[in-house]
Amino acid sequence: MNYIGDFLEDATVYIPFNTFDSNDPSASVTITNLAAGDVEVWKNGVVQPTPGSGVTVTLNIGTNNGTHLIAIDTSDTTDVGWFVINADYQVRINGTTVDGATINAWVGTFSIENRYNAIVDNNLDHLMKVATSNSATLPEVVDDTILANIMTKTDGDTSDFDFTTDSLEAIRDHAATIKAETATIVTDTNEIQGKLPTNKFMGSSDGADDDGTLNTIATDTTTDIPALIATAQSDLDKLTGSDGATLATTQGNYAPAKAGDAMDLVANAVDVSALAADAVDEIIDEVIEGSITLRQVMKLVLSVLTGISSGGGTDTIVFRDIGDTKDRILATVDSNGNRTAIGTRDGS
Repeated sequence: MNYIGDFLEDATVYIPFNTFDSNDPSASVTITNLAAGDVEVWKNGVVQPTPGSGVTVTLNIGTNNGTHLIAIDTSDTTDVGWFVINADYQVRINGTTVDGATINAWVGTFSIENRYNAIVDNNLDHLMKVATSNSATLPEVVDDTILANIMTKTDGDTSDFDFTTDSLEAIRDHAATIKAETATIVTDTNEIQGKLPTNKFMGSSDGADDDGTLNTIATDTTTDIPALIATAQSDLDKLTGSDGATLATTQGNYAPAKAGDAMDLVANAVDVSALAADAVDEIIDEVIEGSITLRQVMKLVLSVLTGISSGGGTDTIVFRDIGDTKDRILATVDSNGNRTAIGTRDGS
């Protein structure tokens, strides 16, 4: 019996067969009485409940008698669950007539995803057609295989693989970033070099100008500066005298004062208008006792001296601010008028 092959689920299976003259096997003859219902599709040795389901029969294909084709659509669901993976199927024709005789014959077998498939078993189908179950961990790649060791750096363990950073696209993007940053570095380097001072030691065409500057610096360092230092030392010797400590008495303008010399002191008047407002504030806002400032003292004194008072002759006397808006001082007094306590002291 002819094995057609192992098919994917829901595929259409084509089974070709021929019929011949009973007296001359080399002569093809037609077949009669063969319809879809005469085709039985068995599964693992059990006949289909509804023969002919999903079956199409084509007799005498083209102009040749005796050449026939049976097509079986395995996506047919007339008998639910009949066409499934991991099953073998046998195809038989029943009650058909060939060369005047009734024929019952097996014409072919096939299977649906029921043969060893090295591509699937080794997950090679995931390379181009079948999606991976989890692109983050790639469980389809077995640890410690050659591919796993190429993809990862930790003992061939693909759990170390991060597709967001380790994929070819991520590496390409990173390389593009490096290339762009390298170009920026080159540009910045050229710009810096263009701004650096140059001389003959740096291989510059501006060496002549820079050499003149260097010669001037050398002259200042070896000739001019030492001469200026010598002049300064001479002037210092004249000021300090031979002992190097006291002013020379021979220099009248710088001679030290002696006993009996008159000393005129001129007092410089302070220009009050030159005293800034913030400086005045600093002075009068200085705390002079406890937490009381000079400004508050002046307000309290002004209240006692010029403000309205009340309570005279009682045990409580009150002094108001000069605007008569609030109590500045509230004092408790005894029968002699002596203050025994201060209840309010408001210098704000």
